[in-house]
Amino acid sequence: MGFFIGLLVWAGGRWVDHHRAGKIGTVMMLCSVAGAILYGIGFTLISGFAR
Repeated sequence: MGFFIGLLVWAGGRWVDHHRAGKIGTVMMLCSVAGAILYGIGFTLISGFAR
């Protein structure tokens, strides 16, 4: 969900030529992708330790 919100903020920032909004949207997308990767790794590790 965060990725798509970041994508909308980025697109809106580029559309109205507001550099800061575009930058915030990019950061939001990168953070959501990194969070998803960490969530996937954490879930795998916890499942492995729980066995």
